[in-house]
Amino acid sequence: MPYSPIPVILHGRILMLALFACGPVAISGCSAVMAARAPVKKDLSVLTPGIPRGRVISELGAPVHTHHQQGQEVDVFAFKQGYKTSTRYSRAFFHGVADVFTYGLWEIVGTPLEGTMQGEEVRAEVAYTPDGTIDRIEYYSGAHLSYGGPTLASWMRSKETRQTAIVEGSTGAPEQTILPASGESDTAPCITDGF
Repeated sequence: MPYSPIPVILHGRILMLALFACGPVAISGCSAVMAARAPVKKDLSVLTPGIPRGRVISELGAPVHTHHQQGQEVDVFAFKQGYKTSTRYSRAFFHGVADVFTYGLWEIVGTPLEGTMQGEEVRAEVAYTPDGTIDRIEYYSGAHLSYGGPTLASWMRSKETRQTAIVEGSTGAPEQTILPASGESDTAPCITDGF
């Protein structure tokens, strides 16, 4: 039987067509998976003067660094503040539906969008009193989240959003004071909340 290259070429084209057709299906779900696996929202109310160190660590996880400064134990925390479970799964559901209705083309938009919405960086230094409760918190980033600000992608956050702050507890008084961190304008508002 003589050799004919036609069937080999035909099979190669069919294989390429099949791979091209399956490509969108293979990558579909990336944005949905990213949304479902986004960081979980942590309870930042534990970063309040008077809260015990153990409770802080149980909510935020182990500190990235611990040292002693001026006779106080100081923990440095760095983590991504995420989203509520309902928010994460609602976004995942939306991406899944959009994938189905666009035959996977939504991933061209959805995956980069989800890439920017993977939580906000929070970095804070927490100093404790000798009895192990919070005395002072200095936020290096994410201060607006400590008093209820929403978790947003950096491109969604306004330039006026305060990222740094110092929270100090007054000895014997049940209140907290949020002061502008060094390098911020003195005209930044000080916030005092009773709790």
